[in-house]
Amino acid sequence: EEYKFPGIYRDKKIWFDTERLDCYAWEVDDSTIILWITYKGMPDLYIYEMINISPDNNHRARTWHWFNNHQIVKRTIIKEERVG
Repeated sequence: EEYKFPGIYRDKKIWFDTERLDCYAWEVDDSTIILWITYKGMPDLYIYEMINISPDNNHRARTWHWFNNHQIVKRTIIKEERVG
């Protein structure tokens, strides 16, 4: 399955608007990116995702904080490693 996320750069953020999602991303520092994501069919649900990339670009840590009605309801932790 493949998803495409065409975006535009505006106000120091990358803005995405797809049939499923509205979101934007911004760079915090040289190794950290934050995304704010909302699903179009679920207006009360939104996610903040933090992506931290190691200096050698071989490891990536991601955390998702899921909110419903402005209350945190779930956290997802992802550890990724480049292969090949």
